[in-house]
Amino acid sequence: MFVAILGDRHSTLPANWTKETAIAIAAEAAFDAAAGAGPGASLTFVGVGGDLVLRVPSGSRVREGGFSLLGDRQIRVAGGDGPEIQVKVYGLFSDVKVTDQPG
Repeated sequence: MFVAILGDRHSTLPANWTKETAIAIAAEAAFDAAAGAGPGASLTFVGVGGDLVLRVPSGSRVREGGFSLLGDRQIRVAGGDGPEIQVKVYGLFSDVKVTDQPG
């Protein structure tokens, strides 16, 4: 579990990760998962005034679910035959950005 409260937190997920949970309260939770995801990879994000930034491998197939109240979601991934990653978001005043680009 990854928790960020009143401060940003950045992490690199290991290759073949499968499950991760992040909680962000007035903070940013940023993950670099470009090393690859394992079968059934799922990231669950709970945010209150907190944001999620997730970098996935090129060609990933991103599925999203959950709900957001007064928050934006940007999924900017050129889908392909890469790993399937499910992103579940439960957010209040929280933005989510998923990309396959560095930086």
